[in-house]
Parts: sequence; structure tokens; C-alpha cells
Amino acid sequence: MLLHRQELKNMFWCQNQPCSLSSFLFLAFIIFFIFLSGVASAQTTTSAFTTTSGPITNITAPLRFLLVGDSFVATSSPVGELLKKSLLSYSGVQVYRLGKVSSGLARPDFFDWNTKAKELVNLFQPNVVVIMLGANDDQPLKVMNEQGQKRYLKFGTAQWREEYGRRVANFIKIFQDHEATVFWVGLPIMRDQDRAERMKVINSVCQKQIKGLENSYFIATWELLCNKKGGYAAFLPNQKGQYQATHASDGIHLSFFSGSILVKQILGQVDALLALNNSRWHVLGSR
Repeated sequence: MLLHRQELKNMFWCQNQPCSLSSFLFLAFIIFFIFLSGVASAQTTTSAFTTTSGPITNITAPLRFLLVGDSFVATSSPVGELLKKSLLSYSGVQVYRLGKVSSGLARPDFFDWNTKAKELVNLFQPNVVVIMLGANDDQPLKVMNEQGQKRYLKFGTAQWREEYGRRVANFIKIFQDHEATVFWVGLPIMRDQDRAERMKVINSVCQKQIKGLENSYFIATWELLCNKKGGYAAFLPNQKGQYQATHASDGIHLSFFSGSILVKQILGQVDALLALNNSRWHVLGSR
């Protein structure tokens, strides 16, 4: 709702005289309504997650969640910690979490997630896997040609997108081969505009790749921490209308407040498919 300067003047003055108290209160109400509309807009979220298949029924109790990822899932992360605690609040749920700071799919020489995934599958035998990776993958990818010579694919190019998509699919396949359902959590918006654009590239590749895979779902988080114009929001209102910081000082990692927003999104969409409160998960001694 926009008011022109003359309209505002007319509301404050009547025939060159100050308006009555009732007119002033009416204007105050209009301004307050506009403020509330802005707050509501800042909290409005949309999701790319859609499903028409209904709850998944081919998983055998107990639910064994494996949470893996980079610093968003590591010990100090509000996302990984809050998600683990939230899942464990449901009866019949087991959770194993592993996060490796600075890791991703771009540098298996630093941390080989494919090898680790195979170890975790054998160790924990998960039937549900939640993955949050990619924040460190905005870099060239080293590949080997048929002659065994290495070359680097520039980030964001068509060849890079194809190779990164292949790595995402291969990583997910490790869990699919053990009949696990996979949820891939998209990256949230970040403060630096150049970095944010790179994260969009990674999200788009992951989402496109996962769309063609069975029992795999992409959970979008980008718009959860945006302002009403779709840009980076340093602060957003909580349920009481009090503004809270969304990110750490680096503009990348999340605050406890925004971490809880992401966890609510993740849980809601996982619950839509698994019906976490369903009595079929209530297995004696499963926790």
C-alpha cells in the first residue's frame, strides 16, 4: 500500500488546519498496518519441495536417520545439532550425524565423501539420509581424461555442471543401493552477492539432478532467509516480532535463530513423507 505525498498531507491537514485526534489515530493505524505487512512478507516462504505420492510405506522400523554434510551439519552447526535433537524427540527414531568442516564433493583428495558414505552405510545401515553439501564446492573440478591426464573444469561452465551433477548422483546412489530414502537440503542465501550467485548455481545443479532420481527429494531453503524483496536479510522477525540475526559474522553460516527456521522446514517436509508420529515407527528399544 503506497500513499502519495499529497495524500499524506491531506490526512494530516484539513482545510489548512490540523486534523482531529481521530484522524491522526486513523493515520497511525494505517502506518502500523503497513509495518505489519512488511513483517509478514519477510516471514513468507515458499518451497520447491512437492510430492503427490503420499507417505512412504516401504521403510522398515525403526527409522535410522543419517545426517551428513559440511559445516552446516558439523558439531558447531545449529542446523545439524537442532535437526538431530528434533528427530530424536520422535519415538522410534535413531540418528547418526557426521559433518566435516570445509568438505564437499569438489575435493575428494581433502575428504572423500563417497568412501565415507560406504563406511557409514555398513556401520549404521540408515534407511533415511539427510545431506547438506555444496557450500565449499564453488571451485574448479579436477577430472582425468582417457589418456590419464588431469584437467580442471571451470566453475559454472556446462562441463562443470555436468561433472558436478554426476558426482551428486553417484553420492546419492551409494545410499539408494541400500534402499535408503534421501533428502538433499539446498543451500541458504548468503550475504556476499558473488558467493550467493555461486550457491545458486550449485543449488540448481543439485535440484535438477535429484529431480530425476528415485526416492530422492530436494528441500529448498533459499527463500527462508530472504527479505520481502528476495534479497539477503541480515535480520528477520521471530514469532514475537522481535528481529533476530540470520547469519554469523561471516554472512555464510547461520545463527541459532535461522538454523531453527531451516530445521522446521526440513522436518515439515520429511514428516510429509514419513509421518514421523505414525505408530508404526514405535519399536520397543529402538532408541
